[in-house]
Order: sequence, then structure tokens, then C-alpha cells
Amino acid sequence: AQYPECQEGVSIKGPVEFHLLEKNITEELEEEWTPLEREALIIGRRIKEFITNNYLVYDKKLNNYRPVTYADIVILLRSPKGTAETFLEQFRLMGIPVYAELGSGYFKATEIQVILSLLKVIDNPRQDIPLAGVLRSPIMGLSAEDLISIRLNCPQGDFYEAVVKTSQLEKDQLALKLKGFLQQLEKWRTLARQDDLANLIWTLYRETGYFDYVGAMPGGSQRQANLRALHDRARQYETTSFRGLFMFLRFLERMQENQSDLEAAKALSENENVVRIMSIHKSKGLEFPVVFVAGLGKEFNMLDTRQDVTLHKELGLGPVYIDAEKRIKYPTIAKLAIDNKIKFETLAEEMRILYVALTRAREKLILVGSVRDLKKKVEDWCQFINYPEIKIPDSQLVQARTYLDWIGPSLVRHSDNRRLCLITGMDHGEPNLKDNSTWYIEIYQEGIFLEHDTEVAVTREILEYIKEFRPVQVNPYLYDKISQRLDWHYPFEKLINKRAKVTVTEIKHKFQELVLKEEGIKHYRGFSKRPVFLQKNKGLSAQEKGSALHLVMQHIDLSREIIDEEYLESLLVNLENREILTKEQRQVINKYVIVDFFRSSIGKRLLKAQRVKREVPFSLALPAYEVYDDLEETEEKVLLQGVIDCLWFEDGGWILLDYKSDNVQPEGVDQFVRLYTGQINLYTRAVETIWKQRVLEKYLYLFSLGKEIKIN
Repeated sequence: AQYPECQEGVSIKGPVEFHLLEKNITEELEEEWTPLEREALIIGRRIKEFITNNYLVYDKKLNNYRPVTYADIVILLRSPKGTAETFLEQFRLMGIPVYAELGSGYFKATEIQVILSLLKVIDNPRQDIPLAGVLRSPIMGLSAEDLISIRLNCPQGDFYEAVVKTSQLEKDQLALKLKGFLQQLEKWRTLARQDDLANLIWTLYRETGYFDYVGAMPGGSQRQANLRALHDRARQYETTSFRGLFMFLRFLERMQENQSDLEAAKALSENENVVRIMSIHKSKGLEFPVVFVAGLGKEFNMLDTRQDVTLHKELGLGPVYIDAEKRIKYPTIAKLAIDNKIKFETLAEEMRILYVALTRAREKLILVGSVRDLKKKVEDWCQFINYPEIKIPDSQLVQARTYLDWIGPSLVRHSDNRRLCLITGMDHGEPNLKDNSTWYIEIYQEGIFLEHDTEVAVTREILEYIKEFRPVQVNPYLYDKISQRLDWHYPFEKLINKRAKVTVTEIKHKFQELVLKEEGIKHYRGFSKRPVFLQKNKGLSAQEKGSALHLVMQHIDLSREIIDEEYLESLLVNLENREILTKEQRQVINKYVIVDFFRSSIGKRLLKAQRVKREVPFSLALPAYEVYDDLEETEEKVLLQGVIDCLWFEDGGWILLDYKSDNVQPEGVDQFVRLYTGQINLYTRAVETIWKQRVLEKYLYLFSLGKEIKIN
């Protein structure tokens, strides 16, 4: 594919990479690392290099280059089942988000095995392996030496008896731990008999702290999702006709005996920014910017040719011949022919699958495989290094047992083969095949893969320290980074409990509290709304009466010349019939105070106005520090919402009027005006900011006194 030149940064395009690992490592390392784990570690390191160094990939939608993301990367496996779990575990230890669609792996998850062992011990503590597993797990945290000491205290009998006997020793730290565990175990066994299974499992999560523990491990969200799934499955199990811990454990055992498994809980979906692991079959027809093809050293499945009787759709039946007298068996000619045919068909299918894998990458292809006895294998590949034809001879192709047996012989004939051929210690001369492709070959030979050199090992070591509550040893050059993270504070911490949207009523209380504080009066703020049954039994509150009055003022016909009692009575009946007013609200409306308002000078001005707006809602963005006193100046905004009672346009500007139905005494008018001046000023600011027009005059009208007050 042709891509435009990358102007800035480093493009991920480059040579095809071939990473070849040697299997026959030392016994000590073999206990720690399987070939597949080593491949996963190599791939994980390469992925982190791509992400950390901001390599660029070409985005067709943007029509430009952008930094590579995890979602751009896919790992292809011949058969993910049984192998993808290794990649998932290693990547989680390395902090790489990964997704694989598996129909298995649930029972193999470490966290599930630990909890199931604990459940088995609760069901029957005389099970040695589950009991030892629980004691060795983070739930108890005993060491291997502790388990040996327990057994030495009671060489005969089951392990539970040894635990009981050890717990009875005096002045022994291990005995105290075991005594506490046995007491807790007895409580859990009682709970298992008395309570439902789901509650038992969640109690175990909570009291052992194991749910929180696995959450702090690499891939913690996935582990916690698995534990939650176990709790959910236990709850679903008890909705059936079966009950109890014993039956639940037998149900899970039967599933495993039948080689059934459950799919691990999905903490990440395939649509997120994650590395995907999929089968080569499933990748057919898809393309990805970066493709890793792993497990290339895995042998082809030739089991069909190893049966006593083989079948072929065209050639028919191929049995072995059994000589009963000599007690031997050997293949018949028919079986040899059919086995040979099946082998050729299998190799042809595997070659097609390899072709699919090699053609999924748009920009970067990385091949990873492991072989045993690397030097001998490369020498075999070099047999046809000087073969004159472009294609490798069929005799070589049909001898292949892995994908590497096709890739290796091809690469040793390439001009970039120098690193491969050096393994043999022989000079094979210049390859006679010229090819435009470029390759980067990396060899991982015996002895280079020490665990303490890897990030995974560091993670495991740190977890061991954390489990034992010991100080974690880190390299001095990390001190600054650690201090930076531990001393970091969220820059908007003061805004966490602040509302991003407030109403004028809430702000009004702030202004009122300031005024009353100046006058030495303690302010009490009651409930804003009562339930309907209290309204009916005890009548409407002052606030509810005020809301009803505002509702009537909103629906008065201002085109009338006179607003009198007769008109208001008919209006109230109409509003009640339309269910705008309730019966209780209608009964508390004082028609005479409304008539007095429209007979006042401010009311007459309102009736004469040509442009009138009532109950005007607005939203205004205010600086957060203006709303909250404890905030310093910040760019953060708070959305203020409110409703203005009445506005009308007069002499080139707006007249603002706010009704107040509060029962105000004549001597308290000045204080009341001060309490509401802040609210009126907010209304004014909203009108002038949003409409870009001036507010010429501001008024409060007190219905209880029939008095208008101008706000300066």
C-alpha cells in the first residue's frame, strides 16, 4: 500500500519484524517461563515501545498521520483457546489493556480458583489441596515454610488435623494466625447453613478483603469482574430448584469434568482502546495498522492421521492391520494413502491460514515464534539456501511441522538473513534471491531471559512486599516520579462538592444570610416543599400561597382596561377547571390585593405597556467564585437558572418587577428590601447580559402592604 510521506514524528512503517525465541532454556527458567509466556512478554514490550514513543500510523478518516493507539494493534493466534489466556495474564501484569473473545478461561482465573478453594473448605475442611491453597493464598498469606511446619507438627492424618494441632501450640505466631482462621471458618460454615449462597460469597469478599486485594493487582478490574460474575452466578443458581453450597460446588465440578467452561467476565469491550487478540480465521477480511502473529512455532494438528482407522471423504476407509498371533499392528496401504492425503490437505489449509495472517497488516507486521534447539533448526532451514528457483521445493514444504518451517527457509534466502545464518557458524555466502522487502530479525537465545530483568518480575516482587506489608524497594531515580504521584492533588478539588447548576432561589439565600449576619440574626432555612397530604390536612404554607398568587398573576389578561373582583372570580374558576389551580390554591387567593395592585401606579404602567413578558426563564453562566465564597478566582463557570416575574419595555429599556407575597410589617420593609436586593440585581444582570438591553428601573411589589418599592 502507498502512504504519503510522514512530515513530523516517526512512522510505524518499516521492515517486517521476525522475533525467534529458543525453547530449550535452563530448567530453572523453564519453571518460571513457558515459551508462550516469553512470546507474550516480547510482544508486550514491543507494544509499549510503540505507545510510549508515539509512533505514527496513517488514519484514512483523518487523511493524516496520528499516534498509534492500543486499538490499532491486533495479535493473531492459530487457536486462541488455551493460549490467549497466557497473553491476557501477561499483558495485565504489564498494564496493557487487552481484549479477547473467549468461551473459556473462567475457572482457570487465579482469583476464581482461590475463592472456589475457600468455598470447598467451608463445605468440607478435610480437603487437603483446597485448604493448602487457601492458607497459601493472600487470604491467609502463609509461606511454603509455614505449610511445611504445619505438616511436621502432625505427619499423620489429613492436613486439617495438622492445622488444628498447630493452632493449639502456645506462644507461637503461626498458631495465633491459624486459631483466628479456624474461628472465622466456623462462622462462615454456620453462615453457609443458615443464609443463601450469594450472601455467603459476598460476605467472604468483604471479610477477607480479597475483592479489594485483586482490584489492586494488575488487571484488577477484570479480576473483580470475574468475582462479581461468580456472585451473580451463585444468585442465579439458587433461583432454580437446587440450593446450598454443596450442590453448587458439585455443579461446578461437573462442568469442569465435562471440559465445559464459562467465559470470563468482560471488564472491557472490543470497542474500547484495547489490544485485540483473535484467531487468524476470525481476522479474515479485516485489516489492522499493526499485526503481531504469535505462536508460529506451534506444531500442526495431525491427530487425524494417528488414529487406528482413518476416514476420507473421497478415498474412504483406511484401517490398520492387526496380527493377533504376533500381537502387532501396522498400517495398510489404504491407510498410508489416506494419511498422506490428509496430511497434504492439512498442510494446504495451514498454508492458506498463514497467508491470511501475513496479509492482515496495513503498516506493520511482526512475526513471533519459538523453536527448540535453535542452531539445528536454522541449519535445516539453510539446506536450500542456494536453491536456484524462487519457490522452495515441494519436498521441503511437505516436511513442515510448524509455520516457522515455511517462514525460516524463506528468510535464510533473503538478503537480510545475516543474523539468522550467523547462528550456524558457517558462511553461506550471499543469497542468490533478490527481493524488495526488508526484514528485521531478532534472535532470543538461551540464557538471556532472566525474570528479574523484566517489568513483570518487578510487579510480582512488589506484590509480594505489599502482601506482607513491607516497605517497597525502588530504584532511586524513581523517587521523583513516586513523590510527584503521591503528592499530587486534584487541581479542582474545591469544586468536587460544588453544584455546577444553581437556581436564583439558592443564591438568594446566600444574600439573605449575609444581610442577616450583618444584623446579628440567625437564619433558618426550612423545607422548600411539603407533600400533598400535609397541604390538605394543615392548609397551604406561606410559600405555597405565594406560588398560587404568582400563577394567577401569570394568567391575567393585561389587554383589559380594568381588573376587578368579578373578572378575577371568573378567571379563578377557569384556572381551576383547567386544572392549573387546585381547589386549595383557589381558596387562598386574595382577589382584593390583586385589584389593589392594578390600581397602583406600577400596575397601571403594566396595563399600558405594549411589550410585556411574564414568568421569564433564563440561564446565565457566572464565575464560580461569585456563587461560592470559599473559591478563589477561577475560570470555572456555574450555570444560574431562574424565573423573572414580570418585565415590560418602556422608554427604550426594560422595567423589572418582582412580586412578593410575604407578610411584611411596615417597620420591617427596609430589612426585607435588603434581603431581596441581591436577587433583583441578578435578574437585572441576566436581562442585560443575555438581551444586551438596559434595565431602566427595578421594583419590588409587596402584596401584604399594597406597596411598590424601587430598588436602586
